[in-house]
Amino acid sequence: MILGDPDKWDAYAEAGIYGELTLDELLRRAAIDHHAETALTCDEGIGALRSMTWGELDTRVSRLSEFMRDLGLKQDDPVIVLAGAGPEAVTALLALSRAGMIAVPLSPVTGAREAASIAETLGVRAIIAESRVGPRELAQVAAMAAFSAFNIRFLLGFGAALPDGVIGLDDVLENDAADNGSAPGAIRGGRASDHVFVMTRDGDGEERCFPARNHGQLIAATLPLVAYGAFSANSIIATPLIPSSLAGLSLLSAWLINRAQMHFLPSWESEGIAEAAVAAGATHLVVAGRACGELGSTGEEMTLIRTWRDTMDADADATSSVIDAVSLGEAALMVYRGGETRGNIIPLPGLRLDGEGEPASLEPRIQGIVHKAGSTVEPGSLMRGHLSVRGPGTPVMAYSKDEAGKARFVDNSFMLTGLRGELIEADGPAVRVLGPMGKQLRTGQIPLDLSDVDTLYVSVEGIDDAAALPVRHAVLGHVLAMAYVGPAELTLEDVAGMLEETGVSAYKVPVSLLRVEEIPRDADGIVLRSEIGHGGGASRAARA
Repeated sequence: MILGDPDKWDAYAEAGIYGELTLDELLRRAAIDHHAETALTCDEGIGALRSMTWGELDTRVSRLSEFMRDLGLKQDDPVIVLAGAGPEAVTALLALSRAGMIAVPLSPVTGAREAASIAETLGVRAIIAESRVGPRELAQVAAMAAFSAFNIRFLLGFGAALPDGVIGLDDVLENDAADNGSAPGAIRGGRASDHVFVMTRDGDGEERCFPARNHGQLIAATLPLVAYGAFSANSIIATPLIPSSLAGLSLLSAWLINRAQMHFLPSWESEGIAEAAVAAGATHLVVAGRACGELGSTGEEMTLIRTWRDTMDADADATSSVIDAVSLGEAALMVYRGGETRGNIIPLPGLRLDGEGEPASLEPRIQGIVHKAGSTVEPGSLMRGHLSVRGPGTPVMAYSKDEAGKARFVDNSFMLTGLRGELIEADGPAVRVLGPMGKQLRTGQIPLDLSDVDTLYVSVEGIDDAAALPVRHAVLGHVLAMAYVGPAELTLEDVAGMLEETGVSAYKVPVSLLRVEEIPRDADGIVLRSEIGHGGGASRAARA
């Protein structure tokens, strides 16, 4: 499938922004040159450590690619990937690339109903799922989605205790993908501009959009992270990030480009991340910025890369050992090197990696505002509006079957981010990113309106009042707790069961309960969430 203007592709290629290699071809070259060297490791709990060489990973990717083609899946068939941070997600995404199929990576918080809706919209032919990630039974989610999305022909799963109808991949890969010590074969041909592309998901309901990237665009979106991250072949990158968003996929790309070592940390718990990274000898730790307060000390020798959705926190420290990467509604990354204080600001002429003469890596525009780069921002003029961006790493179109999402793409290759921006003076005209246009909270890649969730929680049988509380999470941004007025014997399992019976989406189900004497509200009935649990005799239920 061809994405974008071939002339622009050639221009970016001449400027050195686009290359000719897909992600799986980067893997193949690493396997040829560094066959027996460690590519990735993974914490598996109870002191267990799993490792894989470049040669072993390449062989597994080839085997899974061949297995999917043997099933009858074809080039450009969309395939959903539901997995955590680990070898399973990497193997699935790179195997889809090698098979010429379209990867649709989803967050583990995605429920069966959302997965089925996405599958129907995009014409998904198969789902590859990990058996379990944290408390989420992802293979079961995949099986339930397939009941209502009749276009799904195959369910494939990693791990044990897979539901009926899910083809187990562990035996397939272990029996046939043993590394025999020989170098892999020749690299498959084809341009990264039209051979394979990666999709990410953004939004919920009517706001949902499926921006499509080819591998050149994905790698171009990675370049600022590669340039400022100072990765090398000797780097060990520790992360709990799941490759289901632009930030996660960009990290995957940076790892392949530099042939570094990736160390995956558990993707559901935020406690002990820094200690685990230090124990692994990590040179870089990549985590969600809003969870950094829970990490503990990372030491002076480790580079901390913080990822943010939409905007950086205004009070985030800017030190020389910290790099910030901000994902603008899955449209592009803003990357700020350590010590810079221009967070959330894009110069109006655009961000450039090296010098004023280089092509812009990211250009901003505020819808409805006409302003020439280099001129002064006049006081009293229209200053705020919907932010759109363009650049070599920005998608230029939605997936062909995503009719509603096509409205996110405007003239001259600009993509609407779903964020609000304002014109300011900051050493010249610039755009400051203010945050989402509407809903403010995100779990995974999904925006939430907490007042809507309050209504769902109040409907739980046996309680008098309830409200949703956002809880910061190292990978997902936020998860939800439920504060309630009601019986002490209410259990988390009871609440989850009642909500799921009514068809509530999985990401709206609370991960913990907080019993309180009352839910504080203002004169207009708005929940005062910051006051919940303070002075109210609150007691916490066990966490999920």
